[in-house]
Amino acid sequence: YRFARSIADAHGGDLDRPVAFVGWSLGATAALVLGLTDDVDPSGDLPCYSQVPRPDVIVAISGCHYEWEGTPSDLIDVPSRGNKDADVVIVAGEDDTNCPAQQSEDLAAELRASGYDPDVVMLEEANHHAPVFHDLVDGEWIVVPDEPAGERTVRVVIDAIAGSE
Repeated sequence: YRFARSIADAHGGDLDRPVAFVGWSLGATAALVLGLTDDVDPSGDLPCYSQVPRPDVIVAISGCHYEWEGTPSDLIDVPSRGNKDADVVIVAGEDDTNCPAQQSEDLAAELRASGYDPDVVMLEEANHHAPVFHDLVDGEWIVVPDEPAGERTVRVVIDAIAGSE
């Protein structure tokens, strides 16, 4: 994160614009865990983590926030999170069997109970891979460049960033 910020200027980045964390699947949970943490290093022992700005926007796409393949996850502990100023958008595929949409709805409810105001976007007829323009067919990943759920996800990310400006 710090490295990306250090080279942003050289690649046309504008650090005056909102910082966004976007993640898919396990990356969705990682984006939330890291993005909602007020102090990355509360001990102060890791100098590389001091004074790192937190994201303005977090978009979590098709996350397995509580369970994956029958194995519970305890990565998210919402009540202990901070960064209440972040705009949180949770995107879920209606037909996702890897990370069922109910996990995203449950997470949104837990965030609301802890003082956040997340938006939830349900992608109709979308499986786990559709939001990232892919599908899994006969055990192989295929690219689906005209996937409507992917197009909608891109629009959600762009709108979330624009809405935070």
